[in-house]
Parts: sequence; C-alpha cells; structure tokens
Amino acid sequence: MTHHFSYQLEKLNQARRALMLPLVADEAEHFALAFDACWLGLGRDRDVRKELTEQDPKRWIDLMLKTIDTDGMKDPDQKGTYFLKATRMTTEEKREFCDAVDNLANWFARKRSNTS
Repeated sequence: MTHHFSYQLEKLNQARRALMLPLVADEAEHFALAFDACWLGLGRDRDVRKELTEQDPKRWIDLMLKTIDTDGMKDPDQKGTYFLKATRMTTEEKREFCDAVDNLANWFARKRSNTS
C-alpha cells in the first residue's frame, strides 16, 4: 500500500470517531466533521479511486463523495454547507454513509496489514 493510503485510513478513522455513539453534540455537527475528514482523505487534491482495482472500495468512495458533495448548495445563515447537508439527510442516507466509511476504513486497514 502506498504511503498516502495511510493518510486516507487516518482520515477515515477520524470520520468514524466523529460518527461514534454517543454523540456529544448535534448529530449534524458530527456528520459535518466526518464529511470534512472524508474530503481531506478522499476528495482534496487526490483521486485515490483511480489507483484501486477492486470495485467495492470504488463504490464506497463514490457514495461518500456523492454524499458530501455540496456544489450549488446555498448557506445564507453561514452554518456551513456540510452541516446543512447533514441536516437534510434521511436515516437511510446516514446509515449508507456510515457503512461506507466503516467498510472503506476496514478495507484500507486490511491492505496495510497485508503489506506489513
């Protein structure tokens, strides 16, 4: 596994910690923190997806990046577009996002341990 996959794993673990129960603040704040960690690990200046050959991790990345996409979203109250996105998610969308974060973090961890 290349060095930056370790960075992705670190950021996904941050996202997982933000989503762990019990939530100490507003649920949307926790999702916003997780969105930010995912963006840093998967979206910002990287196209990790191109380096992957397996379909499951590609599917999880696609779901996560689609979920955190805020293009065109208006934030007149300046609460943060990630926060607003989180307040508009259905229970099913939240579950799918959490599952994708967990599955991808586990996948990266397995890849890291297989190369050690």
